[in-house]
Amino acid sequence: MIDQLDDALKEFLVRELPVRENEIDISFDQPRREWSARLNRPTLNLFLHDIRENAKLRSPQPGNQVTINGNLATLTRMPVRIDLHYMATAWARDPLDEHRILSRMLAAMFRFRSIPEEVVAQFVAGQENGVPIKLAQYDTQSGSDDLWSVLDNEVRPAIDMVLTMTIHPAVEVTLPLVREVDIQYNQLRPGQMTAKKKGGATAKGGP
Repeated sequence: MIDQLDDALKEFLVRELPVRENEIDISFDQPRREWSARLNRPTLNLFLHDIRENAKLRSPQPGNQVTINGNLATLTRMPVRIDLHYMATAWARDPLDEHRILSRMLAAMFRFRSIPEEVVAQFVAGQENGVPIKLAQYDTQSGSDDLWSVLDNEVRPAIDMVLTMTIHPAVEVTLPLVREVDIQYNQLRPGQMTAKKKGGATAKGGP
């Protein structure tokens, strides 16, 4: 499902930057030194480096949603909202070209604040309200210094971006409804009491 969202994000950027005649490549690779050394065209890199549940959007309802139809009850696992943290960087021979790519990306993202539903629907289902985008905020900082150290590459201007998608974790389960409870009361005979004591603690006897 995340790979399908990548496709939707790429389609959105191609449309809104816009990208004409493949003038800019859009990549989701790790921006490692070996990767950047092979580039021969301006490239916008969207590196997914962190995935977390959005606890603020967690449903207050129980884990399963129950739908009753006659004598059957359908249990559906509630959707989960996931934050996908991307680090966006631009790669070109001229730093000014890199800045132009990042500027066009910022303008496109701030224009919509989400990937529109009609774009998302072409690639991934279950995103009825589109995919919200949180962009270039202080509370989304990725710790890029540490990332660049791990990636073993030179530091580049980076835009931190969080996309929130909905994941439907399970299929529906249909079960028969239990409408009656049968409780029986029986008196135990002395022989049954002795049998229940076997294997348990031994009662204290007489002298």
